[in-house]
Amino acid sequence: MATQNLFKNLQETRQKTILLFDDDEFIRELAAIYFELEGFSVVVKANIENALDEVRQLDPDIIILDLIFPNANGLTLLEELKLHTDTKHIPVLVLTAYSHDWAEKRCIELGADAYLVKPVSTEILMKTIKSLLEKNESAAIKI
Repeated sequence: MATQNLFKNLQETRQKTILLFDDDEFIRELAAIYFELEGFSVVVKANIENALDEVRQLDPDIIILDLIFPNANGLTLLEELKLHTDTKHIPVLVLTAYSHDWAEKRCIELGADAYLVKPVSTEILMKTIKSLLEKNESAAIKI
């Protein structure tokens, strides 16, 4: 029990890292400022080329993933992330302008932990991120 509390305290004091994949420069810049003001470390990427290697290198606490990129598909990256044992534990929040029901269903089938459609309020976005982080930390403590 004491070990679990120590582990939890260490996790709470470490700054959480968000890795954001979005091809929209305005979204990347706005999100980086907002998340940093909320106390997160933020890494933004404009494309998903070499994304799996970048995720492995950074080992973020959460990934925010758009679905639509020039010459790429976020669904493919989502599937890769959830198939590999070294990345499948990282929560993935799909944040996209793509509002079709089948897209949300497919993302959840592939392992997305949440799906939000742009535009989304910062309140809902932060509640979702914090919920996913808490859920992931609880799972890590049980291991």
